[in-house]
Amino acid sequence: MNNITLKDRITSALFSAVSINSIVVFRISYGLIMLWEFIRYIDKDWIKKYYVDPQFHFTYEFFDWVKPWSGNGMELHFYAMVIFSLMIIFGLYYRTASVLMFLSFTYVFLLEQARYLNHFYLVVLVSFLMIFIPAGRAYSLDAMRKKQTKSTLIPRWCLILLQFQLGAAYFFGGIAKLNNDWLFLAEPLKHWLAENKNYPIIGQLFTEPWVAYFMSWNGMFLDILAPFLLLYRKTRPYMFAAILCFHFINDRLFSIGIFPWFMILVSTIFFPSDWFTRMMQVYSTAGKQRTYGILGMITTTALCLYLHPKFEIIPTLIAAFSGAVLVWLFIDRSASDEQTVTEKSEAASTQFKFSSGIVSLLALWVILQCIIPLRHFGIPGNSSWTEEGHRFSWHMKLRGKSAIVKFYAYDPITHKKFEIETPNFLKRWQADKMSTRPYMIHQYAQHLDDIIQKSNKGSFEIRAEAYVSMNYRPAQLIIDTTINLAKQEYSDLRSNHWILPLDESAQPVPYDAKESGEDNQNE
Repeated sequence: MNNITLKDRITSALFSAVSINSIVVFRISYGLIMLWEFIRYIDKDWIKKYYVDPQFHFTYEFFDWVKPWSGNGMELHFYAMVIFSLMIIFGLYYRTASVLMFLSFTYVFLLEQARYLNHFYLVVLVSFLMIFIPAGRAYSLDAMRKKQTKSTLIPRWCLILLQFQLGAAYFFGGIAKLNNDWLFLAEPLKHWLAENKNYPIIGQLFTEPWVAYFMSWNGMFLDILAPFLLLYRKTRPYMFAAILCFHFINDRLFSIGIFPWFMILVSTIFFPSDWFTRMMQVYSTAGKQRTYGILGMITTTALCLYLHPKFEIIPTLIAAFSGAVLVWLFIDRSASDEQTVTEKSEAASTQFKFSSGIVSLLALWVILQCIIPLRHFGIPGNSSWTEEGHRFSWHMKLRGKSAIVKFYAYDPITHKKFEIETPNFLKRWQADKMSTRPYMIHQYAQHLDDIIQKSNKGSFEIRAEAYVSMNYRPAQLIIDTTINLAKQEYSDLRSNHWILPLDESAQPVPYDAKESGEDNQNE
């Protein structure tokens, strides 16, 4: 009888060899999407809008020292990230490029809280992990330059780590949807769909309540089940088809930039490690399977052109590619088990050296990535309302908010108050985002207090009057109007007494096209 130790099991699970092909596809996809995003920022002049023009930036806790470059520095910074993206795509000095990409993108991420987006946070995490994954050892300029580093195999933990990280974004995004508004009121989706009622052909369906409930529940199930069903060959094509429809529709309904296209491409990390090679082998032979692949490409491209707001080359190419992938997944599903053996003899006989350090670091990363998204369950109140524990938790498209906030300088001696005009210091997009988020209202109150203190205009308290509507309920006060916000502390790990609770008994008002437009940014 063989005595298999825990170390043997871990070694087999994490340090056995797998094909590098899937990681290479991930590397190229990741680099391509980032290249597209940086070019968009340069082309649309978003660098100036978001990082140069504002007089004030909402900073993250412990990172208030991170400031934009002066002069043309920010524009040069984005051009540098274009170069890093190209280096990652072509695998040129891959490890150096990965480090520079992580540092440069994280720097941009930390500059402005009002630009927090879940997919930017995901990119920060992925760019960090890619530093440690040897994705440049094949199909790269590095492999051509240094033959001794070329390899067709990598340790399985590299694949599992990326699968876990992408799976966490899906899974915890689904867990976050387990709330009353999303499942039993179909809000805010009911209103967001109705705002698209004039869309050709399918628009009228968007005003039907059952459609909103159908999409709410199916969105929740898709997020929770996606990582698991993508790993299983028999269910993989159906889940990937659902993911395509899910992200195509999300791209149509919401302003979420690269997110749908990034998630479509990187979802292939759940496929067998040599999936791309096997797919190309199928399509390299003329026959009906190649014809089916072409038809799949035509179908998904047509769907993309119908749903995507305007023609763009990258989404169109991704749609076409995903159509070919989807058809191959169905072909692979129908193949016999003998035809789908994924591990070649070389991989099956190769074992990478066990490292307790790698195992410990992987365990620590997994624990952190499970605790952080669940921390809001330990904080009283509705996190979509209070925002406590909301960020970094994969809470995506869960709430729409609109607000009116006024700041006052209150004299505790005379009991007089004077309104402070926020447009004097903030851009409109910053003010809109700040007005619905207590932690940003708090930070801005401290900024106003600093200005008043430096001007020597007397001793004033900074108070805020913020009325917020969440998920189309009547507006409610979210901040205690009697406290000096400048002297309060804020923590994202506990309840903050100056944030007022949501009256959830108030019901959303029916859709009114004249009053639509609540904040539905992807974050």
